[in-house]
Amino acid sequence: MTEIDEMLIDLHATEQPAADELAGSPVLDNWVVGRALAARPDEGPWFARGIVSRSPKFRDGSGINSSEIVSVDSELRWIRTQNTLYLLGVEYDEIPLIMRAATSGSRLGAYIVVNRATGEHTLPSGVYAAAQAAGYTGDDSDDKIKRDAANAVGDRLAKDGRLAVANAWWMLGCDGSDRKQCDDVHTQLVDALGSNHPTETMRGVVVGWCSLGAGRDWGEDLSDPIAAARIIGEKSKRPGDLLKGLQTTGDVLDELAVGPTDEEPAAGGPGVIVVKALGGLTRTSAGNDAKAEFRELIGKPVPLVPVPDLVLVRRALMAEFPYAGRLIDVLLSDLTGREAVRFRPTLIFGPPGCGKSRLIRKLGTALGLHVGRYDASGAGDNTFGGTARRWSSGEPSWPLLVIKSAGHANPIVHVDEIDKTATSRHNGSLDRALLPVLEIETATRYPDPWVQSDINLSHVSFLLTANDDTELAAPLRDRLRVLRMPRIEVEHVIAVAGGIVADLAAERGLDARWVRPLDGDEIEIAQRMLGDGSARRLRAIVDRLLTARESREMKH
Repeated sequence: MTEIDEMLIDLHATEQPAADELAGSPVLDNWVVGRALAARPDEGPWFARGIVSRSPKFRDGSGINSSEIVSVDSELRWIRTQNTLYLLGVEYDEIPLIMRAATSGSRLGAYIVVNRATGEHTLPSGVYAAAQAAGYTGDDSDDKIKRDAANAVGDRLAKDGRLAVANAWWMLGCDGSDRKQCDDVHTQLVDALGSNHPTETMRGVVVGWCSLGAGRDWGEDLSDPIAAARIIGEKSKRPGDLLKGLQTTGDVLDELAVGPTDEEPAAGGPGVIVVKALGGLTRTSAGNDAKAEFRELIGKPVPLVPVPDLVLVRRALMAEFPYAGRLIDVLLSDLTGREAVRFRPTLIFGPPGCGKSRLIRKLGTALGLHVGRYDASGAGDNTFGGTARRWSSGEPSWPLLVIKSAGHANPIVHVDEIDKTATSRHNGSLDRALLPVLEIETATRYPDPWVQSDINLSHVSFLLTANDDTELAAPLRDRLRVLRMPRIEVEHVIAVAGGIVADLAAERGLDARWVRPLDGDEIEIAQRMLGDGSARRLRAIVDRLLTARESREMKH
């Protein structure tokens, strides 16, 4: 007999609450019940814990432990404690609700899982009607009706503070042809993936939604995106099947393609030919300069950095950025199932000094990638994309220069402060120069004006940073996944300060192992002075603390 069965026997309610009391009661999701610690395991009162919403006493999404349970509904729709009546929503499961639904195999299967877990007794009448409409099983012409109904349920649940349940309903309402919606689902699934020990099916589903978010449906029917994502995920284990999704020879395999072409060898092979040949007049002085500069690239394969052990990479990044766990997981999910490192074009935004640029630098270090930083705040033209070599000021595109410096074909190009780039179009602009390299198909055959031939930039990862994501031009923003970098909280100071101490030691030419970490008093000072949670501010604080320590030690 389970604990819930025992509780139902011990505390079975004989009277139902009034309808108005039920309608105004808070909801408990992710709930579990158990006895309090007592001298005997089968004695003592019952309690519940879970995530509360619609409560006048607690903020939505707060985890609570209830007071003693005095009665429970026989169908587990509610519990009454000494202080409060709670409606019981989603019962605790090791696998989050959105992942359970996504791995069900079809929209109908997912609807059954989500609708049952949500509980009709927790929904106002209008929302319950929408939930029923979302499960309508008529012909395909009603797909939009079902999606709209599911999204309406998700919107109301989010308004009521039940965000985890809302995410599952929004997945039911997702339009498989809408890249933004699919990418949102992918982000939520990545978050769910990190909360348990993932199975191959879970990983495959995340890969499938990643593909839909990238606009690659591999020929699958998108009227049921939950089924399509599951099928694409299964096909990712069988490279040959994915090729059936390509309609023309001009289609280019993106990050989910695992079968190399003659131009794009897999990681571990001879490499990728970035520059096939030099174009234009090659016997001129400028042509000779071009041949000399790119002698090691022209017609020769450039190696790809393979994906390392992502568990170790995550551990290293979380040690220095414990406040950015979700962001790190979303980024690393791009590398799941891949042979060579490559990230989707991504914008990371957040307040000044929150550690965006440092995270990208450390990400490159952890993965063994070269990071080439481009200062967008000083850019007022399109030289990022290269200028013709017939001009005295001609130069190659910035990504090609980064590849040359890196010695591998898949470096990270970090475009910093993209929101501060010049907006004038007189000499071209950085945002327009970025557009062709952010799309796989055009990046594979990028016409570099200095090399004067097509080059392959499809393995380069473009990560942009900004303080404000609303300032970007719409065409550029549409090509980017947008992620927010959070601020540092007080509880993260010890971990973050450790990484800063190591960085400062290296800058001073010292071995970090010989520099003591901050002690208790120094940590307390850093926590008090943290202020707005800026990583830049914390770095300045740690620097001053180390300088003060050195000054004291010199006197003794």
